[in-house]
Amino acid sequence: MSIHIGKIIKQRVEEMGMKKTEFARRVNTTPQNVYDIFNRISIDTELLVQIGKILDFNFFEQYFLSAQTHKAGFSKAEEESAPYLSISEISFELKSRKEKIEKMETEINRLKKENELLAEINSLLKTRQKM
Repeated sequence: MSIHIGKIIKQRVEEMGMKKTEFARRVNTTPQNVYDIFNRISIDTELLVQIGKILDFNFFEQYFLSAQTHKAGFSKAEEESAPYLSISEISFELKSRKEKIEKMETEINRLKKENELLAEINSLLKTRQKM
């Protein structure tokens, strides 16, 4: 369940079209420290709250999403790329997984019917042996 918070912050700064010098000014730090922030895997909670307010973004949600994708069985590579996926990629993945679930449910139903038929055959064979 690891995310690279610095990459996500950098992406958000770029999405907003904010210059790094402006971001540094708002965070009350140096431009060099901004690059250090972008390279961080983890960050102080208080600083993350401040950055979230400046960038109008809930970075804590990224940690929640990472935990959810981890629980959902995503691979480490899928988990790490999750914050960067486009809506179309997510929609495609969702559709693909729904189709897979439908196929599995169909197979489960087929196996249940097969099991019922085998139980019925077994019962008939037992009845026939008693005769």
